[in-house]
Amino acid sequence: MRIVAESLTGIIERLTLTKLFKGIKTPEDLPHLFLCKMINKISTQ
Repeated sequence: MRIVAESLTGIIERLTLTKLFKGIKTPEDLPHLFLCKMINKISTQ
């Protein structure tokens, strides 16, 4: 369970730094982007 929690935290941090802080996405866009990234990560394993 710890690995899952750390992975989710890492994904959220990465999206925040690369998309939100650079002005590419708005805060409202992040949940959708987060889910897409998470699904892609799961499907590639």
